[in-house]
Amino acid sequence: MTPRLALLGCGWVADMHARAAAECGLAVVAVANHRLESAERFASEHGIEQVTTDWSALVAADDVDVVIVCTPNALHAEQSMAALAAGKHVLCEKPMATTTADGEAMLAAAAQHDRLLLVLHPWRHHRAAIAVRDAVAAGDLGRVIRTHGYGVHADWGPSGWFTDPALAGGGALVDMGIHAIDTARFLLGDPEARRVVASIATAHGSYAVDDDGLVLIEWEGGARSVVESGWWQPHLGGFEADTEVDTAPLSRR
Repeated sequence: MTPRLALLGCGWVADMHARAAAECGLAVVAVANHRLESAERFASEHGIEQVTTDWSALVAADDVDVVIVCTPNALHAEQSMAALAAGKHVLCEKPMATTTADGEAMLAAAAQHDRLLLVLHPWRHHRAAIAVRDAVAAGDLGRVIRTHGYGVHADWGPSGWFTDPALAGGGALVDMGIHAIDTARFLLGDPEARRVVASIATAHGSYAVDDDGLVLIEWEGGARSVVESGWWQPHLGGFEADTEVDTAPLSRR
């Protein structure tokens, strides 16, 4: 049976999910949003029959198999765990949650209810990223010394809930830097971090979240990653999640 999808939220990223589902021949049967007018307009654009402002009733509905969580970050944990408890598989937008405790609770809920919980890190599915990951794993590039990744917007930054710390849980680091951090970890074979040093600042706006950041990660195995995050940056050192990999010949070790 073709899985029936439900969307929580109807913003820009939900629009991408709805279009992707259509490309794959999957049915989005319902959408929930706190603004009914927005949800109705979204449903009309995508041919979705069910519209509601009651997300908790939607995730419990019998005609929903998969819930896609596209709401502000602070809602991810509560909505994902409710869907898992209702027996649904969940695809949750990044960041997974705004606290470590919430993230661990989501993992526990998925295990308890024997359902899939996927967090959207799209660059893991990019052909180029997979090719580099495979080359690193095979030793074809030598020994990885460090990576340098970018998660920045040049001359642009979001507004609305993205700049509200209560809803977003942070600024450019959790919005953009997270892509570059996850991509670096993916390329290295998903090692654990041994040490992390970070410096973030609010340099370009009057909001209460960060829009400039540098992160240094030391991974198990010895590789190190530098990640730049930011909004409204004067230039792009690399596009979203672009990651440079520096290596040395294995014989020099």
